[in-house]
Amino acid sequence: MLQQTTVQTVLPYYHAFLEVFPTVEALAESPLDAVLARWSGLGYYSRARNLKRAAERVVEEHGGSIPDDRERLQRLPGIGEYTAGAILSIAFSRREPVLDGNVIRVLARLFLLAGDPRKQPLRNVLWTLAARMVPADDPGDFNQGLMELGATVCAPRSPTCGSCPLATICGAGRAGRAGEFPTPQPRPVTVPVRLAAAVISSCRGFLMVRRARAGLLADLWEFPGGEIQRRGDAQAQLARLLLDRHSLRVTVGRELARFGHSITNRRMTVIAFEARLEGARRAVPPGSSWVDPGDIGSYGVSSMALKILAGVGRQRP
Repeated sequence: MLQQTTVQTVLPYYHAFLEVFPTVEALAESPLDAVLARWSGLGYYSRARNLKRAAERVVEEHGGSIPDDRERLQRLPGIGEYTAGAILSIAFSRREPVLDGNVIRVLARLFLLAGDPRKQPLRNVLWTLAARMVPADDPGDFNQGLMELGATVCAPRSPTCGSCPLATICGAGRAGRAGEFPTPQPRPVTVPVRLAAAVISSCRGFLMVRRARAGLLADLWEFPGGEIQRRGDAQAQLARLLLDRHSLRVTVGRELARFGHSITNRRMTVIAFEARLEGARRAVPPGSSWVDPGDIGSYGVSSMALKILAGVGRQRP
């Protein structure tokens, strides 16, 4: 959970997750939907799918015990060099380094290392330095301290160098050049996007569709819709999109919600419309389901779908 997410954001999710999945066996045996539902709102859902797959492998291949060596750990889905180092040092007290964004920032400033830390040879240099610094005693505490230093004191912007325990030996801090390390990377160009979603309701709840098993937000449930042109009649575009993508014939009605939403560099304007199915049979497509709002917690839905649901709720008397 801590990959690409802050501790403050993770804490409530972490405790709720462990209540439902207290053991690796419980996680391995649970349906993917249940796992995604508990992850909903954290983003980067491939992490949840990898965690579920890794739990299955741990049960099937390792008798339910997490491997305690790097080679076997990194064979598990979703576990790379950084995560393996964190597990080995914190859980097993092995003298293994970690290299996340916070540690990279501390080392780059400490040793005045310019360049892009995502690329070689600088990345090799950083791993070598991190490995040399890890002590034999309490390596997990040391690694956690280094990560915490980067998260709190040696922050990306406005680091508090005056209170840093490494201030006397930090090259960038002593030179007043902390903002230059790591070398600032150009921000990705933001892409404006307009999305439309159909809120189709019946006595059974809202019609929701499941996304493909690969790609952005894979396996999650959402209101039917998708990206439309940035200009033009949004209702008409949504009706055509639903017919082409889901073979759904609908009449699109009033706007229910409109809000901004971001995923990576995509800056989205999301518009949700009331819609009704046309035709006497009103068949729904494969991969869709009527979802009672009270049961939404048992489905893996994105934060965008939850925002739409909240907007619909505000429209109701």
